Amino acid sequence: MKTRMIAPIVLLGLAVSAGAQEAPTLPDLGSTEITLSWQDFKRLVEATRPLPVPTPALPRDAVLLSAEYSGRVEPGVLVLDAVLRVDVLKRGWTRLPLWTEGSLVRFDGDGAMLHRGAKGLELLAQGPRAYELRARLVYAAPDHPGENRVQLVLPDAPLNLLDLTASAGLQDLEVTTGVAYRAMPSRVFATLHGGRATIRYRVPYRTADTEGGEVVTLEPRVLLTSYQFLNLGDGVVSGLLVNDYRIRVAKVSEFEIGLAEGIEVFDVEAEGLEGWQVLQRDGDRVMRARLAAPTEGGVRVIITYDGSYDPDAGDVGVPRFESLDVERESGFVAVAAEGAEVELDLSGNLLPADLMEIPGDIRAFGGNATAVLKYAGKPDAATVVVTEHEDAAVLTAIVERLNASTVVVGSGTEATWLDLTVKNNRKQFLKLRLDEEIEVWSLLVDGEPARPKRSEGQVFVPLPRGDGERTAAISLVLLRRGGAVPNLGTVRPSLPGLDVPVSEAMWTLYLPPGPRYRPIAGEFRVLNVTAPLSGIGRLGIDRPAPASGALTDSVEGYVSKEIAEEQVSQQQRITQQLKARQGAGRRGSLPVRIGLPGGVESLPRVTVSRILIVDDDATLLPIRVYPGWFDTALRMVKMLLIAAAGVLLALFIGGRLERRYGRWVAAAVLIALVPLGGVGVTASFFTVIVVALATWFAFRTVRWLATRGVLSKEE
Repeated sequence: MKTRMIAPIVLLGLAVSAGAQEAPTLPDLGSTEITLSWQDFKRLVEATRPLPVPTPALPRDAVLLSAEYSGRVEPGVLVLDAVLRVDVLKRGWTRLPLWTEGSLVRFDGDGAMLHRGAKGLELLAQGPRAYELRARLVYAAPDHPGENRVQLVLPDAPLNLLDLTASAGLQDLEVTTGVAYRAMPSRVFATLHGGRATIRYRVPYRTADTEGGEVVTLEPRVLLTSYQFLNLGDGVVSGLLVNDYRIRVAKVSEFEIGLAEGIEVFDVEAEGLEGWQVLQRDGDRVMRARLAAPTEGGVRVIITYDGSYDPDAGDVGVPRFESLDVERESGFVAVAAEGAEVELDLSGNLLPADLMEIPGDIRAFGGNATAVLKYAGKPDAATVVVTEHEDAAVLTAIVERLNASTVVVGSGTEATWLDLTVKNNRKQFLKLRLDEEIEVWSLLVDGEPARPKRSEGQVFVPLPRGDGERTAAISLVLLRRGGAVPNLGTVRPSLPGLDVPVSEAMWTLYLPPGPRYRPIAGEFRVLNVTAPLSGIGRLGIDRPAPASGALTDSVEGYVSKEIAEEQVSQQQRITQQLKARQGAGRRGSLPVRIGLPGGVESLPRVTVSRILIVDDDATLLPIRVYPGWFDTALRMVKMLLIAAAGVLLALFIGGRLERRYGRWVAAAVLIALVPLGGVGVTASFFTVIVVALATWFAFRTVRWLATRGVLSKEE
């Protein structure tokens, strides 16, 4: 439905659109009337209404802006007066957790209320509004003689201050887990991290309260558990000494340790360590470690040292680190060796121990210990018998899988596709021994082109290296131009020699069509052969091999499934390259395609495998070549030998030959069993028996007919 509208409506729509950008100048049409549809009019009206702006969500319902505490520590009680400033952002009621510990004795909420929930006191406040809260909290404070501690858990705030004083009867007031920015003997100002603080103070001992008594100054009692990790090898002594001190009764600020002769300390670590130095005292050397402030309880001092010993002497004394001013001592000594055999010579209060007796956090400081001793009290001298051994050469790289395919054409040219999976530790180059006539047409390392180096009959392939062991994939294309393949003789295709062992290898050779081939048994195990010369003896292959797709099912026990699958993939790639028949346009490090006459499906193929290759001879595979008619001739000769042996055997059995000819009959049978022309020993034996029985039956039939008068004796 259309409605006739007047010009002011149009002007209204133009004015609305001008809110986003300046409208273009329109001609003055006077009182001209414009007709609009209802949809256009509706859009003009809706355009005049601005879209509502969404209100962003509040980051939090309420925020504790600051917390200031002033308090006093008295024997038995800690009183804190708190002033908290809270800003409630949410409209309506909200909750804010406050104190989880302590007893509340006074509270001024400025309109807010407190509620005790499962996790402590919560603030119930209505917002939006700012509040200033005032409260008094009371905590139990121990007052036994000596050092005392009070743990505070307060709500966290950006500004968290503590002003703390101590009563006249307390000493050494300090806040240990906060940052004290001003401290006096009985007053501390500190900032708190995470709302947590540990308050430490000291209650003096009451040793003489009676008239005429004397105050007794108590001496510290220090107990020590020592852990020494000793590492020997190549005439060098290196080690780590971990001393765990337990200080009681009174505080100490320094530790002194006597050093053995020839031992040099080069690092000392301890919590709160101010510094350390080595002193010369009465002809002995003493290491002194000084703490920044007197302390008691547990202190761990870690000393790193080294020295030397005579590797030809055969024994080394365990260095003795005597801790001075120690009431009681016990400990462990763990000995490890780099390239040496060690044995502990124990005596006195030294006992053999197990490494697991040392706490786990201490064992983390040491290495793989081979001998451990323990002691209680002042230890007797211990000796380590050291037997040095010469370093043995280790394998730095290995070829895990070698996957090769070689195409030999009638002219004698060999093209070899070589894929290697190399595990390398720190070897820089993989060395390939190649004859001078072999050319490197392509080299890829981890899929990227690389340029090999050549020197004195060797090709150097760069290996990628990194931290620890690194696996690399190397692909090469090699080309050899040799003599023509003979019609009768032997061809010797070969793989390049490698300077590292080969774990497993698979090699497929494609040979020129026409002649017959027979692989010579050697280091390689023949997996399958197509178009072979039948009857190849101990290789045991007298039938065509399965197709390439079934190769992975025939390698079990010879090579892994992975290399078999890689071989099938490589054969497919070579098939495509051979079908393409594209000449190599360039040489060098980039991938190339080599086009050779003939389709790969029509070529005779030999696939062999080898589990371990460690020498040059294992990379050679001799193959005998025979003319195409040779197989037929052998088969005919074989049939004649079988027939002759069968007839002679029948004549001998039937009495037609004298017994003195028995040895010649046996020789004829043995010659007939020789596997030639694709007929094996078993088949030859049964064929000779069948011919002999047929001949014997024929003679018997003729004789029977003669006795019946059917045939005359002359016939």
